[in-house]
Amino acid sequence: DYKVTGVQTCALPIYLFRVDQMFTQNFILTLRYAHDYWGQNQAIMEGSSFSFPAPGFLGKPGHNAIARLTWTMNPSTVNVLTYGFSRNSITSYPIPSAVSRAGLSIQSVLPGNKYNAIPDIAISGFGSLGVGSPTNNANNIFETKDDLTRIAGRHTLKFGFDFMRLQKFVFTGTQSQGAFTFNGSYTGN
Repeated sequence: DYKVTGVQTCALPIYLFRVDQMFTQNFILTLRYAHDYWGQNQAIMEGSSFSFPAPGFLGKPGHNAIARLTWTMNPSTVNVLTYGFSRNSITSYPIPSAVSRAGLSIQSVLPGNKYNAIPDIAISGFGSLGVGSPTNNANNIFETKDDLTRIAGRHTLKFGFDFMRLQKFVFTGTQSQGAFTFNGSYTGN
């Protein structure tokens, strides 16, 4: 049997910042920033490829910012310049005290065992047990766009561009605690 004890804690702070500045009737600046953070100490790590992964921490912070300048050139022409940034990330790692090999008679063979954890154990067809690999995954989006709107008689003309730069950073640590895989390739079972 597999038994888990522990308290799950979750914090959900959200910070918002907003500025609207009218420099003149024709120039308006809008600024927005939002930061949210979701972090949880989990009795069983979710989102893991392990059937019974060890207790750990899962954090998901996000940042969003936008700056927009609206220029009304005349009653029939408006230009809107916008810059935006967005970042979200997912971080997960085991809680060292929950995965420690202290009290077990399993020798540490690898000197880089950051969490002093027991080795991961995978049995083909049955599932896995262990801490897996710590992960840090971040996505950045940078966006610049310009929109020009012109009303000419019964026609509305719109011009503009939208430039986006997407970044993806993924760091997945190695299984520094070691891993045993039992798949039957040597025994034929």
